[in-house]
Amino acid sequence: MKVLFLTHYTKLYGANRSLINLIEGLRAFDVEGIVLSPGKGDLTEELKEKQIPFKIASFHTELYYMRGFSRLKGFQRHILNKLAYPKIKQIIKEINPNIIHTNTSGLHIGCHIAYELSIPHIWHIREFGELDYRQKFNLGRKNYLKWINRSDGIIAISEAIKNVALADVNHRVEVIYNGTVFKSKIPPIKRDNKTERDGTNFGIIGSLQPEKGQETAILAFQKIQKEFPFSKLKIFGDSAVGYDVYLKDLVEELHIENSVEFKGYVPKPSAIYDEVDIVLMCSKNEGMGRVTVEAMSYGKPVIGFRGGATPELIEDGINGFLFESETELYAMMKKFMNNPGLITSMGENGQKSALSRFTIEDYSKQVYEYYLSVIAAKTS
Repeated sequence: MKVLFLTHYTKLYGANRSLINLIEGLRAFDVEGIVLSPGKGDLTEELKEKQIPFKIASFHTELYYMRGFSRLKGFQRHILNKLAYPKIKQIIKEINPNIIHTNTSGLHIGCHIAYELSIPHIWHIREFGELDYRQKFNLGRKNYLKWINRSDGIIAISEAIKNVALADVNHRVEVIYNGTVFKSKIPPIKRDNKTERDGTNFGIIGSLQPEKGQETAILAFQKIQKEFPFSKLKIFGDSAVGYDVYLKDLVEELHIENSVEFKGYVPKPSAIYDEVDIVLMCSKNEGMGRVTVEAMSYGKPVIGFRGGATPELIEDGINGFLFESETELYAMMKKFMNNPGLITSMGENGQKSALSRFTIEDYSKQVYEYYLSVIAAKTS
């Protein structure tokens, strides 16, 4: 089986990392994955390293940002996609895939061409859109619904995405959680006998933007740092909208610049989790939260906001804690500081959850079986 995957960006954040994991896992089922990328970048370098074939064509997302981006520019992008359509169609004809798999709600061109060429199409929905990224569709939601209902299959990465982002879709939706690690590569939990002087490292991971909640993490950490001066907050991710300047100014205003580290974009997960003891997931509307599952697989407990899909992943008090306010976040952070044994015990529970629910083997098997059902329905 040959599957063409369409992605909407070239960095190695969650959606693309999950895409690579899926392609790797599908090799066990004799599936050849080919990626169509809108350009070169960290993604294509990773594809080369993993010997995953790819093609490059110029195309754009069918979403525009409500923050700092006009609908007019979104419409201009749509026109550019129209102009790119013949070239992309020719590329797809040359590849001749059994399935076209669009890796985000923000790309419509894959569904359009699949519909025209009668190739089975899977739409993989990973985001809420307006709630998590403040995005809207260039031609409106009605146009999006017309095309997603023409897709042969829809995958949602969580029940929350299915019930909220796809509530008005007239199509059966399959919920398949992302896999983040192969069973054989689950890393051993490092048991550090920390003292207060050694400090505890909290980490928040993701692109720097208001919706990801770094500000909440900083404000809660300020209170922790006053009581536990050797603790640190490490912020991983880069900023496309200059939000890092605001966060750094906030850190200086709070006089905690010696305890907060802006680490920038770090492509290798192992390098991140070697530096942190506890992970904070402060996004209020996380579609699934790859970081949450990834942290669990590395044996790191997670304190997550009680919203979006995060409560589907964290068992409160078992493999982490859930919070609803900055005050509650501070209280949960303090629980770990006062009971350092929880870091290890909850980390172990989280790793068991990852092993039982979120491996690449299970992820790819479910997707492969879904492919077979979609192809069967298309040809019947």
